[in-house]
Amino acid sequence: MFDKLAHTIKSFIGDKNKHSAHQEGVNVSIEELISMRQFSSGVLFRSNSKVYSAHIGTYRSPFKGRGMEFEEVRPYAVGDDIRNIDWRVTARSGEPYTKLFSEEKERPILFVVDMRHSMRFGTRKAFKSVVASKITAILGWAGLEHGDKIGGIILSSGGLQKFSPQRQRKRLLGIFNSLSIASKENNRNNRSSMAEALAEIRRISRTGGMVFVISDFYDFDREAERQLSHISSHSETVMVYVHDVLEDKAPPPGVYRISDENQSITINSEDKSWCDDYNKFFAEKLDKLRLFAQHHRAKFISIKTDDIISDKIRSELYKRN
Repeated sequence: MFDKLAHTIKSFIGDKNKHSAHQEGVNVSIEELISMRQFSSGVLFRSNSKVYSAHIGTYRSPFKGRGMEFEEVRPYAVGDDIRNIDWRVTARSGEPYTKLFSEEKERPILFVVDMRHSMRFGTRKAFKSVVASKITAILGWAGLEHGDKIGGIILSSGGLQKFSPQRQRKRLLGIFNSLSIASKENNRNNRSSMAEALAEIRRISRTGGMVFVISDFYDFDREAERQLSHISSHSETVMVYVHDVLEDKAPPPGVYRISDENQSITINSEDKSWCDDYNKFFAEKLDKLRLFAQHHRAKFISIKTDDIISDKIRSELYKRN
């Protein structure tokens, strides 16, 4: 029963605003996503300064890091990492030389954004799908302004929409457009799974890149876990769990009708055993996601639909799990 509850589109008590053509927080517009640029300031994925392998330990990134590109060789100095000695130059000159590397100036930042049926749910401020779209917009603007390529996959009821990584504003606006369209879909049938989306991201991701998976992880099954574990082995991976306050704790005592406009169920939160089972279901799901992230060295961020999104991203992005 809890699976069915988590998969509903709308939650309502009574008929308030039932016939409203549009409610704030139900859909998202391109203009709203463009306006998220003002909140991208301070969202940093890397240091702007060069990081030299000859001075390992002088800079510690909160992430695994990106690829490194060779820059030059110089005479070996005490304290240099012996693993970076250029043996060819050393043999030729008779003196030890070490290689210097600098961070690549750009890397792909890939998004997997879940906009399917279960994400069209919310009891506070906005649907999970709207929150996921705004998270993507803030992170996308931050990445673009730092010179990184932006791409990814939008997972909607209609299937997978793929965007190859590009360092162009046009690419980001194309993603915004698709998110806006997906937020208005009301199709219960999901043509694609999380596992399929992750398999595609795994194919196009590269070492040193970043992958953000933004979802309620409704169908995060064993195959999805397998795909994400492969991704996290070579790319910095951030799991952003978007959930509603109703998924944290059973509602106050009462009888509620939950509907997706096609069918409805009635829940009775006056039943203590039902509430205990309800709370256990969602608590176990959260624990499972946290443990997976910890085991695979992925970053885990939990964002509720009534959180201030920009503040939550800044506070959680560099926090240790």
